[in-house]
Amino acid sequence: MKDLRRKAQAAIEYLFMIALSLVMVLIIFRALTQAANNAAEQTAKASEKLASEVTKIIEEG
Repeated sequence: MKDLRRKAQAAIEYLFMIALSLVMVLIIFRALTQAANNAAEQTAKASEKLASEVTKIIEEG
């Protein structure tokens, strides 16, 4: 009976480790996704500003 309990405890600990790993992967994935979205927004804003500045210079020039 003790051997069965040890195996059950080991299996539960293993499942908890897998669950914790999945949670960590999800947290990292979310952080990376947010960072990529922020970078995309900043790039879009910078390119719009650059385009407007170039247009302004061409119109003046």
